[in-house]
Amino acid sequence: MLNSIVRTLIIYTSLMIVIRLLGKRQIGQLQVSEFISTLLLSEIAAVPITENDRSLLVAAIPISIIFILEAGIPVILFRFPKIRRLIQGSPSYLIKFGKVDQKELKKNRISPEELLSILRTSGIAEPSEVGYAVLEPSGTISVFSKIGQRVPTYDDMKKIRTPKESGIAHALIMQGEYNESALNGLKISRNEIDKYLKDKSIEISDVFLFTVDDSGKKYMIIKEN
Repeated sequence: MLNSIVRTLIIYTSLMIVIRLLGKRQIGQLQVSEFISTLLLSEIAAVPITENDRSLLVAAIPISIIFILEAGIPVILFRFPKIRRLIQGSPSYLIKFGKVDQKELKKNRISPEELLSILRTSGIAEPSEVGYAVLEPSGTISVFSKIGQRVPTYDDMKKIRTPKESGIAHALIMQGEYNESALNGLKISRNEIDKYLKDKSIEISDVFLFTVDDSGKKYMIIKEN
């Protein structure tokens, strides 16, 4: 009995340390690799707890390997954006300025009732009030209301005419590489962006992040090095 208690405490403490080191995320925000690791950790930890004849190394070694993988994968994905997009996927635009994309709903297996439920929890009565509804790679859905439906800010109050819809920022360049899906979605050519960078005397390889919102406003971050 005492042996089981001690083994349970050791495994519990080890898992607590590993999970804390991996960082904080809600279940809905877990990436695919993180979700898989969570399932594996629960299975691995159960073996030495329920089977007292098994060595603690049976759990310690696999837990260590999973920790190394989870700590190393984000570094690899950060350095190689193409691999990151392949593994984690890209955002899906479910609604654009009140228009529901039925193909994206079907592709992501989201029913109209489920979409309406998500909008209601975001304080939105119907799709026509939505500027953007984006299914993120983590599985969460971000909802942005149209500018006419938002509570006016101080800057809005200073404007005489009706402010133009700015939508959301679309990442066209990430870590020196073009985001083809965003370019195609906005119907913006590489030549247009190349000309803009050339006018600024900036090479694309020096760009950490370049975004454009739906009003055409550009935002750019240069790599620190």
